[in-house]
This record gives sequence, C-alpha cells and structure tokens, in this order.
Amino acid sequence: LPIFTLLYGCGNFKPASTGRAVVSGSSCLIVLNGSPTVMINSSDDEDLFSDVRTGDLIKIKHANEIMESYPPQVNVYSCKIVSKGTADDVDKEVLDELASHGWNYE
Repeated sequence: LPIFTLLYGCGNFKPASTGRAVVSGSSCLIVLNGSPTVMINSSDDEDLFSDVRTGDLIKIKHANEIMESYPPQVNVYSCKIVSKGTADDVDKEVLDELASHGWNYE
C-alpha cells in the first residue's frame, strides 16, 4: 500500500513556476523565461486571478504541458501573489512584443 500511495502521489505532481504577471483584458499572462504565457484557469476558484495586476510577481502551480500557440497557454491550478509590482517591473521587450500582436496590458 505505501508503494501505491507513493506512485499515485507522483502522478498528481504539479510543477510550480514564478514570474511577472501581465493582465490584458480578461486574460492573465505570466512571463516565464522571457516569454509571455496565457494562464488558463483550471481550478475550482473562479476568482483565481482576480487580485493579480500587471507587474505582480506570482507563483503558479500548473500542468506539465504548455500548449503551443502565440502566446503559449498553460492550465493553472493555483496562483499566489509573491509581491506586488507595476508594469515597470515587466521586461519592456515582452510588453512591446505583446502590443505588436494586439495584446494591451492594464
């Protein structure tokens, strides 16, 4: 039984990542390794991203796979604000790239 529990627990592992948030309309993105990624709310909490603002440093637990699109997308199961920030805390090149594709931040 302990072996089964260990294996079962490993199968439920959700990686965690930390990055700066970008809020654009009803979408919330996280900048991971210099790349903006749309976060898809896959939790039971409808207000998962409601307190997140552009520039906040956030930590998310997410699915292993990232969907290939532009910007990429990832299913997110939890989101915690590590520290508050402003748009000045987000890499300007990332914001410019998003704007060139019609993504405006708030």
